[in-house]
Amino acid sequence: DIEFSISSAPANAKNYALNPSSAATNDITGHAQTQFTLGDIQGAYEVTATCTDCRPSTVTFTSCGTWDVPYYAQGSTSSWAGDHYDDLCYVSTDTSRRSYNCGVLSSQSIQKSSHTIARKGCAMTCAAMVSSYYAKNFGNTLLINPGELNTYLKSISDGYIGGGIHWARAALRVPNTLGFRNYQDAFDANGINTNQETYLKKKLTEEISAGRPVIVRVKAPPRSHWVTAIGVCEDTWIAHDPNHRKGPFIKLNDAQNGYDNSVYALRVYDPDSLITTYSYLHIYDASPTELVLIDPQGRRTGMPHKEGGWPLTEIPNSTYNLESVPNIEEDDPDDDPFHSLYVLNPSTGAYTLQVLGTGTGKYGLTFERGNFKNGHSVRHEFHGIMEPEKIAEYKVIYRTDSSQDVPLVEKTVTFQTLKDDLSLANQMGMIKKQRIFEALWKFLLHAETFLENGHNKACNKTLNAAIFILGHGPGRKFIDNDFRKMFSKDIRTLQGSIPTKAIKPIFEEIKKNDDGTYSAIFGYYNKNKTIVEIPIGHDNRFIPCEANRGQPDVFKPGRIKEAFSIVIRKKHTRLKWLLKGPDGHTRAATTYTKWKRHHKGQHHKHHHNKNHRRKNK
Repeated sequence: DIEFSISSAPANAKNYALNPSSAATNDITGHAQTQFTLGDIQGAYEVTATCTDCRPSTVTFTSCGTWDVPYYAQGSTSSWAGDHYDDLCYVSTDTSRRSYNCGVLSSQSIQKSSHTIARKGCAMTCAAMVSSYYAKNFGNTLLINPGELNTYLKSISDGYIGGGIHWARAALRVPNTLGFRNYQDAFDANGINTNQETYLKKKLTEEISAGRPVIVRVKAPPRSHWVTAIGVCEDTWIAHDPNHRKGPFIKLNDAQNGYDNSVYALRVYDPDSLITTYSYLHIYDASPTELVLIDPQGRRTGMPHKEGGWPLTEIPNSTYNLESVPNIEEDDPDDDPFHSLYVLNPSTGAYTLQVLGTGTGKYGLTFERGNFKNGHSVRHEFHGIMEPEKIAEYKVIYRTDSSQDVPLVEKTVTFQTLKDDLSLANQMGMIKKQRIFEALWKFLLHAETFLENGHNKACNKTLNAAIFILGHGPGRKFIDNDFRKMFSKDIRTLQGSIPTKAIKPIFEEIKKNDDGTYSAIFGYYNKNKTIVEIPIGHDNRFIPCEANRGQPDVFKPGRIKEAFSIVIRKKHTRLKWLLKGPDGHTRAATTYTKWKRHHKGQHHKHHHNKNHRRKNK
């Protein structure tokens, strides 16, 4: 007889059972068997068989159950293997099959071929496995497979990012069910961080044990690959590999299949019951740059390359990762990587994004504010040119209210940044005619001088002349199209920060104070959309006597009531506030008194009688 016993089970596991606990060996085969039912927690369960007359006398069997995640292969005989992946193509004669947007190759009239799910779709196929698992468990009738998910991601404007899957947008394929979480990767352009990899392995075990399959990057660039981890087994993990040559239920320490138990990145989809927030801020680039985001409290996430070292993740729930598009079928190097800066549940307020140059060339930048619950997403795209050590800044206003009045993102533009960009574009050969460069440079210098001398309207007219050159005639013919559009947009951004409209001083009322004195209360109306500074002095003064009576020198946009008050002893004290606005006109606000009204009336009456006498004559 063989005695069977449960020798090990995951902590807190329930409902596992062994039946029968003993069995006689078969006379023909010499075998005895039992049936073991796994418990409610995924992990390694051990059953020990004991036989005093057998050699060895005890044998332990390990069973590692997995979550019921469907397996999909990206290639082989799957019906979607040959589907066009995203909008990526390659030059047919290029043996490395470097990826391009198909439209770019079409415009060059060269022979092209489409990239397929079989070649590019390992990450997307893993996302389809996990999405299908949650859709089934939450009673969703959606049919989700790699072909269907690829079609969905291609149908929305931001489903793919430079060929890489947009993880957060893919979660919305199962509406009101999934959210997306990220971990800081264990690698960047400098190599592997072993401490971070150890941390990721610990979190991988925790996530799977909690019932969440995890998408895992098991190879780092330049040749990366993604699998779906579905179980924990002793000192490794069980996974579905979308590469059909390796298939389902492989162990990540299986050296024969090329695995070495490495874990370089984790991507996690959360079911609805675990989502504590639904909002996210996502910033990504495709350029020779590094990104650093600074939140309202001064915390940073990104790579301040002058400081070196590992990326910072000081902002809560933030990551800064390097994404790329694998070429798993031929095992060629990945396509060009891009940076992905992701913040889950960002706090409201004003952020600053610094774009740091690591090379020379054009850069593209996308800001996205999204919500998993309603599927709403707002995107802003910017373009520029970069060189090493150059820094471009953007102001990011984050609010949970999607109907916010202010833009989500605004580039910080000054005359100096415009001159730097114009000079760099000329060096890069983006301006084909030197006289066009000289004309634009001269307009910028003249406009800057006008602004320094307080001639805001003349400054704006001069900048309009520069925009005209960029958009018409020789400008369209001899200036790089991308730079022309970017530079025009930057000039308009600068114009928006230059106030040209009136600021009207307003006398509100006179109030009596408890001590018998009076307070003359003033406000103002700033018709500009920006804050305007007018120093105390000739353009911002009171008469008579003291010019400075506590009036503001910084004026917020809009109608500001009761901005300040002046204590006076007599109710009928006459004060006049003179204010010269950005439009060049000086306006006055005078304390209103009975004497003033009476005097004004007498004046009009006298003037009327004088005209009447003239007519009689």
